[in-house]
Amino acid sequence: MVVVPGEIYRAGSFHRFLLGDNYRDLWTTPIKVPVLDLAGFRGGLKPTKKGGGAQTRSLRFKAADGSEWAFRSVRKGFSILPEQYRGTIIWYIVRDEGSASHPLGAIAADPLQTAVGVLHPHPTVAVMADDPVLGEFRTEFAGMLGEPADEDDRPGLVIEDERDHRPERVAVELARQGGKNAVTPAA
Repeated sequence: MVVVPGEIYRAGSFHRFLLGDNYRDLWTTPIKVPVLDLAGFRGGLKPTKKGGGAQTRSLRFKAADGSEWAFRSVRKGFSILPEQYRGTIIWYIVRDEGSASHPLGAIAADPLQTAVGVLHPHPTVAVMADDPVLGEFRTEFAGMLGEPADEDDRPGLVIEDERDHRPERVAVELARQGGKNAVTPAA
């Protein structure tokens, strides 16, 4: 599926002069990513609860094999401003500062971390399928670009002797579904 990671960061020359170029060109470049098939991934994923902090929206899942997964939004939100600022120039400027982050920074950093031997998950991105199994979470998460992650494989929780390269499970599962796990520019 072809998606634009952050259309809201598209800006003209005056806007760029005032608020900066940042990573706008990357946020607004169409990319080709797989669709996360909830029925086929790990034998089926069922949403359990919404998560996230001040910036990231996430949805937790339980897989048919008992493993726990999370789907974290690529585009970060912000909740540092009180509601009274919504729709104001202040709100707009703070929201626009998201363009200063790299849309796929975790994927860009992956080969560097691997090269120097840093234990880390090997991220990939996918679009959340518009699937009725999402239930109450469907409106918010269907069509969202995010990073599926095996919650059992967070580096801080991995014991050295038990490492079995499980972070690659996300890429393997997406590939089994027939999609490529690599992000490519859209033709």
